[in-house]
Amino acid sequence: PQSEWGYGNNPVYGGGGEPLKPLEPDKNGYYYHYDMESDLSAFEARGGCTIGPSGRFPYKGSEALVISERSDAWNGAQLPLSTTTFVPGSEYSFSACYAELDGETHYDQIALETTANGNYVQLANPNFKIPSGASNLYVVFETTEETCNFYIDEVIIAKAGTKIDGPSAIKS
Repeated sequence: PQSEWGYGNNPVYGGGGEPLKPLEPDKNGYYYHYDMESDLSAFEARGGCTIGPSGRFPYKGSEALVISERSDAWNGAQLPLSTTTFVPGSEYSFSACYAELDGETHYDQIALETTANGNYVQLANPNFKIPSGASNLYVVFETTEETCNFYIDEVIIAKAGTKIDGPSAIKS
Protein backbone atom coordinates (compact mmCIF):
# COMPACT_ATOMS: atom_id res chain seq x y z
CA PRO A 1 0.00 0.00 0.00
CA GLN A 2 1.03 3.61 -0.59
CA SER A 3 1.34 4.20 3.17
CA GLU A 4 4.36 1.88 3.14
CA TRP A 5 6.17 3.49 0.20
CA GLY A 6 9.58 4.77 1.15
CA TYR A 7 11.58 7.69 -0.14
CA GLY A 8 14.30 5.49 -1.63
CA ASN A 9 17.80 6.88 -1.66
CA ASN A 10 16.99 10.22 -3.28
CA PRO A 11 19.04 12.81 -1.34
CA VAL A 12 16.43 15.54 -1.93
CA TYR A 13 13.48 13.56 -0.66
CA GLY A 14 15.14 11.43 1.99
CA GLY A 15 16.76 8.03 2.13
CA GLY A 16 16.85 4.88 4.14
CA GLY A 17 13.06 4.84 4.58
CA GLU A 18 13.07 7.75 7.04
CA PRO A 19 10.91 10.78 6.17
CA LEU A 20 12.97 13.88 5.47
CA LYS A 21 12.72 16.54 8.18
CA PRO A 22 12.11 20.14 7.05
CA LEU A 23 15.22 22.31 6.87
CA GLU A 24 15.47 25.20 9.29
CA PRO A 25 16.76 28.53 7.97
CA ASP A 26 20.15 29.77 9.20
CA LYS A 27 20.72 33.02 11.15
CA ASN A 28 20.31 35.02 7.89
CA GLY A 29 16.97 33.36 7.16
CA TYR A 30 18.53 31.29 4.33
CA TYR A 31 17.51 27.70 3.64
CA TYR A 32 20.08 27.43 0.84
CA HIS A 33 22.94 29.63 -0.31
CA TYR A 34 24.82 28.37 -3.37
CA ASP A 35 27.86 30.57 -3.94
CA MET A 36 29.10 28.27 -6.76
CA GLU A 37 32.54 28.01 -5.13
CA SER A 38 32.23 24.32 -4.25
CA ASP A 39 29.80 21.43 -4.73
CA LEU A 40 27.30 22.09 -7.54
CA SER A 41 25.79 18.60 -7.52
CA ALA A 42 22.35 19.91 -6.46
CA PHE A 43 21.93 21.57 -9.89
CA GLU A 44 20.75 19.56 -12.89
CA ALA A 45 20.91 20.24 -16.64
CA ARG A 46 17.44 20.77 -18.13
CA GLY A 47 17.10 19.69 -21.76
CA GLY A 48 19.95 19.66 -24.24
CA CYS A 49 22.65 21.67 -22.48
CA THR A 50 25.76 21.40 -20.35
CA ILE A 51 26.19 22.89 -16.87
CA GLY A 52 29.36 23.25 -14.83
CA PRO A 53 31.63 25.58 -12.88
CA SER A 54 33.31 28.47 -14.67
CA GLY A 55 35.84 31.02 -13.47
CA ARG A 56 35.36 33.04 -16.68
CA PHE A 57 32.64 35.40 -15.41
CA PRO A 58 31.70 35.09 -11.71
CA TYR A 59 29.56 37.69 -9.97
CA LYS A 60 31.12 37.06 -6.56
CA GLY A 61 34.12 34.92 -5.63
CA SER A 62 35.98 32.99 -8.30
CA GLU A 63 33.30 30.68 -9.78
CA ALA A 64 29.82 30.80 -11.33
CA LEU A 65 27.64 28.09 -12.84
CA VAL A 66 27.74 28.29 -16.65
CA ILE A 67 24.92 26.89 -18.76
CA SER A 68 26.17 26.23 -22.30
CA GLU A 69 25.56 24.26 -25.50
CA ARG A 70 21.82 25.03 -25.33
CA SER A 71 19.70 23.85 -28.27
CA ASP A 72 16.43 25.50 -27.12
CA ALA A 73 15.54 28.52 -24.98
CA TRP A 74 13.96 26.29 -22.31
CA ASN A 75 17.27 24.42 -21.83
CA GLY A 76 18.95 25.56 -18.64
CA ALA A 77 19.71 24.59 -15.08
CA GLN A 78 17.26 23.45 -12.45
CA LEU A 79 17.39 22.96 -8.71
CA PRO A 80 14.99 20.44 -7.14
CA LEU A 81 13.15 21.50 -3.98
CA SER A 82 11.61 19.21 -1.39
CA THR A 83 7.98 19.86 -0.49
CA THR A 84 8.94 18.81 3.04
CA THR A 85 10.68 22.18 3.46
CA PHE A 86 9.09 24.21 0.64
CA VAL A 87 5.42 23.75 1.36
CA PRO A 88 2.97 24.39 -1.51
CA GLY A 89 0.77 27.38 -0.66
CA SER A 90 3.56 29.06 1.37
CA GLU A 91 5.82 32.00 0.44
CA TYR A 92 9.63 32.02 0.22
CA SER A 93 12.30 34.47 -0.88
CA PHE A 94 14.21 33.49 -4.04
CA SER A 95 17.27 35.22 -5.48
CA ALA A 96 19.87 34.45 -8.14
CA CYS A 97 22.43 36.63 -9.92
CA TYR A 98 22.25 36.09 -13.69
CA ALA A 99 24.38 37.22 -16.63
CA GLU A 100 24.87 36.42 -20.26
CA LEU A 101 27.51 37.70 -22.60
CA ASP A 102 25.52 37.53 -25.85
CA GLY A 103 21.80 38.26 -25.62
CA GLU A 104 19.24 40.65 -24.17
CA THR A 105 16.24 39.16 -22.39
CA HIS A 106 16.63 37.38 -19.03
CA TYR A 107 14.02 35.63 -16.96
CA ASP A 108 13.36 33.07 -14.35
CA GLN A 109 10.01 31.49 -13.56
CA ILE A 110 10.02 33.49 -10.33
CA ALA A 111 11.42 36.80 -11.58
CA LEU A 112 11.99 38.66 -14.88
CA GLU A 113 14.71 41.26 -15.47
CA THR A 114 16.73 42.73 -18.33
CA THR A 115 20.24 44.15 -18.23
CA ALA A 116 23.01 45.12 -20.63
CA ASN A 117 25.16 42.26 -21.96
CA GLY A 118 28.13 41.35 -19.82
CA ASN A 119 26.51 42.48 -16.57
CA TYR A 120 24.88 40.52 -13.79
CA VAL A 121 21.34 41.30 -12.66
CA GLN A 122 19.55 39.97 -9.60
CA LEU A 123 16.48 37.87 -10.26
CA ALA A 124 14.62 38.10 -6.98
CA ASN A 125 11.18 37.72 -5.49
CA PRO A 126 11.09 38.07 -1.68
CA ASN A 127 7.53 36.75 -1.43
CA PHE A 128 7.05 34.12 -4.13
CA LYS A 129 4.15 31.83 -3.25
CA ILE A 130 4.54 28.22 -4.31
CA PRO A 131 1.17 27.29 -5.81
CA SER A 132 -1.09 25.19 -3.60
CA GLY A 133 -1.07 21.56 -4.68
CA ALA A 134 2.30 21.86 -6.45
CA SER A 135 4.57 18.83 -6.54
CA ASN A 136 7.91 17.92 -8.15
CA LEU A 137 9.23 21.42 -7.44
CA TYR A 138 12.20 22.89 -9.31
CA VAL A 139 13.70 26.35 -9.52
CA VAL A 140 14.44 26.74 -13.24
CA PHE A 141 17.01 29.04 -14.83
CA GLU A 142 16.50 29.65 -18.57
CA THR A 143 16.06 32.41 -21.16
CA THR A 144 12.86 33.48 -22.90
CA GLU A 145 13.91 33.00 -26.52
CA GLU A 146 17.67 32.75 -27.01
CA THR A 147 20.01 29.76 -26.84
CA CYS A 148 23.07 31.71 -25.66
CA ASN A 149 25.33 30.60 -22.82
CA PHE A 150 24.55 32.24 -19.46
CA TYR A 151 25.84 32.31 -15.90
CA ILE A 152 24.19 32.14 -12.48
CA ASP A 153 25.82 32.87 -9.14
CA GLU A 154 24.76 33.47 -5.54
CA VAL A 155 21.53 31.42 -5.61
CA ILE A 156 19.71 31.91 -2.30
CA ILE A 157 16.39 30.56 -1.07
CA ALA A 158 15.23 32.05 2.22
CA LYS A 159 12.29 32.72 4.51
CA ALA A 160 9.56 34.88 2.96
CA GLY A 161 10.33 38.59 3.18
CA THR A 162 14.12 38.13 3.47
CA LYS A 163 15.95 40.99 1.72
CA ILE A 164 18.89 39.66 -0.30
CA ASP A 165 21.38 42.10 -1.81
CA GLY A 166 22.32 41.70 -5.46
CA PRO A 167 23.23 43.62 -8.63
CA SER A 168 20.76 46.04 -10.21
CA ALA A 169 19.97 45.98 -13.91
CA ILE A 170 22.14 48.16 -16.16
CA LYS A 171 20.25 49.57 -19.14
CA SER A 172 22.23 49.72 -22.37
